[in-house]
Amino acid sequence: MTALYTLTMALGALLLFTLQPMVAHILLPKLGGSAGVWTASMLFFQVALLVGYIVAHTFARFLRSTHWMAIQLVALILAAIFLPFEIFELAPDTDEPTLWLLKVLTLHVAPSFILLSATSPTLQSWLSRTRHSQAKDPYFLYAASNAGSFVGLMAYPFLIEPFFGLRLQNQIWTAGFWVFALLVAGVVALSKPTLIIQELSVSTQKAHQPTILLRAKWVLFSAIPSSLLLGLTHYISTDLAAVPLLWVLPLGLYLLTFVLAFSNRVWKPSNGMKRALPAMAIALFATHWMGIPMETRLVAHLIVFFLISWTLHAELANSRPDPRWLTEFFLLTSIGGALGGFFNAFIGPAIFTRAIEYWFILAISCALMPTTSLRKPDALTQDPWQFAAPVLVAASGVLLLFQASFFVPQRAWIAIPVLVLLAASTYFKPKAYAPALAILGLVACFQLTTTKGEVAAQRSFYGAYKVFDRPSPQGIVRRFSHGTTAHGAQLLDRPKLPVAYHHPEGPVGQILKAFAPDSETRVGVLGLGIGAMAAYASEERPFTFYEIDPLVEAIARAHFSYLKDCSKNCTVKIGDGRHLIEKEPIEHFQLLFLDAYNSDSVPTHLMTREALQLYMSRVSDAGAVVFHVSNRYLNIRELVGALAHDARVACRAQTFRPPKQLRIQEFAMTSSFVIVSRDPQNLANLDDRWTECPRLDTIWTDDHANLLSIL
Repeated sequence: MTALYTLTMALGALLLFTLQPMVAHILLPKLGGSAGVWTASMLFFQVALLVGYIVAHTFARFLRSTHWMAIQLVALILAAIFLPFEIFELAPDTDEPTLWLLKVLTLHVAPSFILLSATSPTLQSWLSRTRHSQAKDPYFLYAASNAGSFVGLMAYPFLIEPFFGLRLQNQIWTAGFWVFALLVAGVVALSKPTLIIQELSVSTQKAHQPTILLRAKWVLFSAIPSSLLLGLTHYISTDLAAVPLLWVLPLGLYLLTFVLAFSNRVWKPSNGMKRALPAMAIALFATHWMGIPMETRLVAHLIVFFLISWTLHAELANSRPDPRWLTEFFLLTSIGGALGGFFNAFIGPAIFTRAIEYWFILAISCALMPTTSLRKPDALTQDPWQFAAPVLVAASGVLLLFQASFFVPQRAWIAIPVLVLLAASTYFKPKAYAPALAILGLVACFQLTTTKGEVAAQRSFYGAYKVFDRPSPQGIVRRFSHGTTAHGAQLLDRPKLPVAYHHPEGPVGQILKAFAPDSETRVGVLGLGIGAMAAYASEERPFTFYEIDPLVEAIARAHFSYLKDCSKNCTVKIGDGRHLIEKEPIEHFQLLFLDAYNSDSVPTHLMTREALQLYMSRVSDAGAVVFHVSNRYLNIRELVGALAHDARVACRAQTFRPPKQLRIQEFAMTSSFVIVSRDPQNLANLDDRWTECPRLDTIWTDDHANLLSIL
């Protein structure tokens, strides 16, 4: 019996948490590859999980167990009949991407997901109503459920995504859902003969009933890890790529903390770790300004996130109620998870002009670290922590002050007394240690929202943008960034000169010079940025820009002059670039540039075999497709080389490193580009800086794109 319950719980959880990355991956290309797809998807799944727990709680309270079981089983079979999911051909609404995404998920995915999510509390409640030896404490099944979720998540990027296309994944998931329904039928058949009704006296119920404060704790301690999960996922996927591999790493660790916290074995964070966690969290703020490599920061963030989530979930496990209130316990923890997701998806973007929800909640979490083991001893020898705590507070504060560049003489008279006060408070009252570091974290968090020379800061579903001015030997440079990556610049004293990645001496200028305009010349550009390439437009060579985010066009027109100076020779079309290109006539362009990125992440649907086939069909026989492949973390150049080899077209690549004088005087930047054309002769006018493209052994397709191959 125990094995059947455990297997059913584990399979249901595995299906739940392979469904999330699979569905998000299917819908990702339809919304431009934005990391916001995962945030909105996670919000939906958290709310759907909450609905599932509400269903389980309602059935547990108002239905007889036999009726409850029958309804659950019939509903599973009905949901299975409507599988697999038919979402591949849906047309997106890029004007209201969040609403469109939530609508699709609600109509097509919600029924199956809600039924699966209702199973975990349902099976535990069923077990608690039997004469089974573990009926009095069925929470071990929750650990089994999260173990299944963890296995499913880890299997997706490493075993499922690399070897199975999305349509085949959909079919396999459907088969798994049918197997799950059969297992539930087995549980129903075997559990029914031994069901008993547990009766408790009114006085006993009141004695064990959770208090309001305890219920509030369940919600809060669920909300914080949930918000951290979404914030960290957005943080790392914005700078790498919005793909399941990077989504499942934080989510996998999140689930693992539940496994450890609710396991029958005693897996608890040590008191020393709890004490160190706030200081470790504050150290993450400093790494933001220290220029530490992304891979090192990624590991550090994942470790701290795991430890914080484990600590808070262990507190939840320690406060779990009698099985009679089991479904309410899971309902309230689900409400907390949904509130955390709601904060990241809606409240944070509404109140912060930067994507700092993760940092804000990270600071708040410091104050929640359990401090019951902290005490003020009579002498330091009894507990060295009384001395160590204020030292850690002071050291963390000094580190933040210097790294955040706001330790300046004008502010020292404020900063130093505040640090002394916080450090002293932790000496005389050790329990103030965690809140003191939380205060430092909040200060650092809001320091992230300030930028020297800031002109504008705005955000949308597709990202957080910033415009700021910097002095240079040639005057003021106005820069535009998306996330943490520069996406264009303009010299205010020489506004018609394209600079940064688009300098005339760089690959863009070389290509436009080699492909002289003729009577049929048209240039298309996927990705607007600040519109720097508009500086090359003329009556003989009109440019059409394709940009998915209307806010980017608004920023480009409001704070930069390239589009204004281009006037009638430039057109901007709003929508996903690939879908808009598909609507253009065959052989419409002489040159087609791909320069569409989210921070440093790559919309994978723009870099597939089918995408290249589309691009090549829209350029003339004498034309070419140009890829901007500069990236700090991903080997896009060799991916494009593999795609070109697969399509049997000519391919050349260049990494341009401008001389020092050009960097200083005209703000030219290092950049890498790849150009492909049907006929090698079309590339003959390019100089010897352009070399044969290196290539990978594998390619990406619309049905299968594996990030591991280009890391």
